[in-house]
Amino acid sequence: MIPVDISIVHELPGRLRLRLFRPPTDAPAFTEAVRQHDGIESVVFQPRTRSLLIHYQPTEVSDVEIVVRVGVRLSLDYQQSFVRISRPDSTHPPGLMAYSAAGSIVMAALTNAVKTSPFHKALVNGAGGLTALAVVDHAWQEWQENQEYHPEVFSLIYLLGSLMSGHPLRASAITWLVTFGRHLVEHSGNACLLRADPGSQGTDNHYLDVVIRRDPSKPANPLNVLISALSASIGMQSRSQQNDLLESISQMASRHHHLLESLESHSGRIYLRLDH
Repeated sequence: MIPVDISIVHELPGRLRLRLFRPPTDAPAFTEAVRQHDGIESVVFQPRTRSLLIHYQPTEVSDVEIVVRVGVRLSLDYQQSFVRISRPDSTHPPGLMAYSAAGSIVMAALTNAVKTSPFHKALVNGAGGLTALAVVDHAWQEWQENQEYHPEVFSLIYLLGSLMSGHPLRASAITWLVTFGRHLVEHSGNACLLRADPGSQGTDNHYLDVVIRRDPSKPANPLNVLISALSASIGMQSRSQQNDLLESISQMASRHHHLLESLESHSGRIYLRLDH
């Protein structure tokens, strides 16, 4: 079966927006089933944009549990189909300033290799300055969008230290890759597949068996490995390491002992089985 896709558009404390690439078969029943859980205040589905806006109490229910519940209900809506859940790293891909900085780094590296340009020192310093400005600009855009910035922007401290010590070119390249590299590829851990199967244990004890596993169509990318290694080399942890969707679901499942309260239309429990 072709998976039914859910994309996490944004996550703020108390507010979650999801995009459903295939709409619920019965939107009112779908939203009511999701809303029934304690801590969920409202669930609104917009048919035109196929977005689901959920307001909730973070002290009572987590955003990850809500995402799983939405996935379970959507899987049931489509006859136990696989639901692909993805969490894009950012809504702000590298912009003009970021690519300008990348171009200046390449030019400075070329002149450094041939040692012929009289403007080599200016190009190297310019690459460092443009990279610093690109990181600041990117952090500001992310703050305006989500009231948070990714921890990779702290690589700016490493870059500034290298500029002051007179070794900016290598630091500029590392800072650019650590900050913007995550936008060039999708992190394999930020996509997973979920399928819900109804079952029964006796006549009155119904349950849902939910299997969640890593999306096999998103294998580990060598660039992610490189970015993680570069982050570690300057004493940082990349956002992709901190923001792994499947790991977040695994932690949530462990807190609940792999058992969740069932949806409104099903008695019994939801059993979570994670296949890493």
